[in-house]
Amino acid sequence: MTSLSARCLKRFEELAAAERLFYNPTEPEYVTHDGYTFQFRLIKAFEQKPMPGNDTSDSHAAKPDPFGKPEKDFIIEDDVNNTHILQLNKFCALRPQMLLHPRKYAPQAEPLELSDFMAAWDVLPRLERNAPHVAFYNCGVESGSSQPYRHIQIIEKPLESEFLLFPDNEDMKERLQATLEFIKPPSSLNVPFYCLVLGIAGRPAKEIHSIYQKMIQKVGETIGQVTAHNVIFTSDWLCFVPRRKALTEDTPANAMGMMGMVWVSSEEERASWDELGMTGHLKELAFPA
Repeated sequence: MTSLSARCLKRFEELAAAERLFYNPTEPEYVTHDGYTFQFRLIKAFEQKPMPGNDTSDSHAAKPDPFGKPEKDFIIEDDVNNTHILQLNKFCALRPQMLLHPRKYAPQAEPLELSDFMAAWDVLPRLERNAPHVAFYNCGVESGSSQPYRHIQIIEKPLESEFLLFPDNEDMKERLQATLEFIKPPSSLNVPFYCLVLGIAGRPAKEIHSIYQKMIQKVGETIGQVTAHNVIFTSDWLCFVPRRKALTEDTPANAMGMMGMVWVSSEEERASWDELGMTGHLKELAFPA
């Protein structure tokens, strides 16, 4: 039987060849600022994409759901764990890029539910038979989300030799393996913003969802009530980043941007990161470490 990741890639290639999804191959640019490494990619496809901050209407109100009747050819699986649909993203930064979303409308302004984690835990292990993957969720407009309907995005994880996500640092791995609780990154990693990281290897979705709820509570006790946040997770760890705002001077960052993987839509937007001070920009979008 063809693997899930192979099916995703095959469908991606077919839709890209038919110019039905937006994607352009990119060469990454690497920059280290104040000890924190960034990987920039110029994504021309994003010129066609709605950007965060454009929708000022009530983010909790039900809106027409584009995922309610997704285009058939974009769907990879239409009944993940009896609750979700796995489909290709129409605006791709990487090849391929998937969306995992509830079959029924759910707002992006609310935290992930148990069913979301259960669906992710159905999909991720099957994708990872070919290569490691990373999933991310932008909760709320201030988190960098561009759509008001709940969806987790999934991409292939970059090779560690090319770009190391900070929770995969050896020191961080050892700390996560030594505790069942969530922790803050050590100062040696130079993560400029406040975040919490949890080791989740081998742990069931129900337990992870419960600890995710505790993370939300912990953030409320530490820095005040914050609704918007990013969640980034692999099969080994989950990172929680509370957010203050989506963008500064029309320069946004989503969950992967906070991790250093920044996708810009123009040379002007890339230059803005230099002007805003890169790590200083991340502190402004989130909360200083």
